[in-house]
Amino acid sequence: MLDESSAGLFPKVTEMVFNQIKGLHEEGIGAIIIEQDTNRSLNISDRGYVLAMGQNQFDDSADKILNNDQIRKAYLGG
Repeated sequence: MLDESSAGLFPKVTEMVFNQIKGLHEEGIGAIIIEQDTNRSLNISDRGYVLAMGQNQFDDSADKILNNDQIRKAYLGG
């Protein structure tokens, strides 16, 4: 489980962290990631959950969440 794994890191270090997480995923090792950088974390995830005020608002495949205009505008800053 990773909680805000990119918080306070330099961009190069953040890139290294996400590359390591992606490598673990490719080896079949699962992880739960709580992350503010939603685009980056969803791009290396199979599933995503969108929480608001501590409640699950949406859950689906990461691709569907990233490509959902309603979710992106309301929760992902797009």
